[in-house]
Amino acid sequence: MWPLLFLFFTKNVLAQDSDNLLDKYRTDYFHQRDIYQQNYQQYLNKKHSFDQYRTTTSLQDKVDATKSTLLSQNIMLRSYLMALRTTLNDTPALQDSLLTHENWLLSQNATLNNLTTAADFEIWATDFQKKYIPIQVDIDKSLIQQQINHRQKILLKLKDIASRSNVDWSKDFLKKEQIFIDANTEALSWSQTRQFEGRFSPFYEEAKKNLTDADNALKSIALDLKSILIKKSGY
Repeated sequence: MWPLLFLFFTKNVLAQDSDNLLDKYRTDYFHQRDIYQQNYQQYLNKKHSFDQYRTTTSLQDKVDATKSTLLSQNIMLRSYLMALRTTLNDTPALQDSLLTHENWLLSQNATLNNLTTAADFEIWATDFQKKYIPIQVDIDKSLIQQQINHRQKILLKLKDIASRSNVDWSKDFLKKEQIFIDANTEALSWSQTRQFEGRFSPFYEEAKKNLTDADNALKSIALDLKSILIKKSGY
């Protein structure tokens, strides 16, 4: 019945670059997640009652709980996308894609409000599951790109420090920078993972291995630069 059992719950919305808007959206996401979980538990209770008694009243209670759960599911997912979108200021194309998904989810709640029977919700859920796949693809792409953008900013800061300290970047760090670039490129390549109709093929977890390699290269650059600067200062 349920189109999502939230693949993205374990995925980190928490950007390294925090601002007031992100904090607002992030807080709202956690609030909406709590509401969804409460509604989902209520749905399970009503479903259990219907399975036991099979009365007209218990059926209507189950239908009402189904509607509440699906509505809160979409609101929660939309709040997640809004939070994620604020972390992608350097990647406007992905921001536009997420905004499109947000607007679509809003339209789906208008549709849900007009559904009245269990059969209606079954049909809607089946259709939603298929149309959700591009949303999850863009979530995984965004999570990868968000981390790359953040690390690239750190690299630029390190290069600026090196330049102002008269450190020869090309001599001391070019090789490790290339490792960093290659790891990011490989992480991005996972975004091209082929998707099949009706089934999402996740790729963020695979890309995380490359993102870790990029992170390690960046940390190594930072440590080496620190060592050079300490030597230059005479300590």
